[in-house]
Amino acid sequence: DGTRFVPGGATVLVDADTIVGVEPYDYSVPVACPVTTYDGTLLPGLVDAHVHLVSDGGLGSLERAGEQSDEQVDATITQSLRAQAAAGVTTVRDLGDTRYRTLAAREHDEPGLPRIVAAGPPMTVPEGHCHYLGGCVEGPDAVRAGVREHVERGVDVVRAGRRAGRRT
Repeated sequence: DGTRFVPGGATVLVDADTIVGVEPYDYSVPVACPVTTYDGTLLPGLVDAHVHLVSDGGLGSLERAGEQSDEQVDATITQSLRAQAAAGVTTVRDLGDTRYRTLAAREHDEPGLPRIVAAGPPMTVPEGHCHYLGGCVEGPDAVRAGVREHVERGVDVVRAGRRAGRRT
């Protein structure tokens, strides 16, 4: 639980690829269960809480994402997810895509890719931060309509910006 030290180490119970329990080191494992012994540290999956999967990380790639075809954007999302998985990330929170492409990517069938918490296009003022991703709204009625659309499309979180330029 992250609050107590277990002297002598621990026994981690795994079913397939899921941790199902953590017990003291001297826990009696049932005889029928296979046992593998390691001497090391168990690191939980990492969470990257601010990503833009539609960007490959190259200079200007986020700004160009809105101009790319769905197929190009989807390929970049998959590439980004693979890079995250290779770094030990098991969950990403995407805070700005284009055309809600990360919502479809949540249903990926490639084993080992991170779970996606998706915001869809970030809502921002015209010429505001990440406006090029297509989430511009102006005025209270447009903001309410934008939030409704995001919710109807199934986002996990709504991202909103209020400034022009690069700052959020």
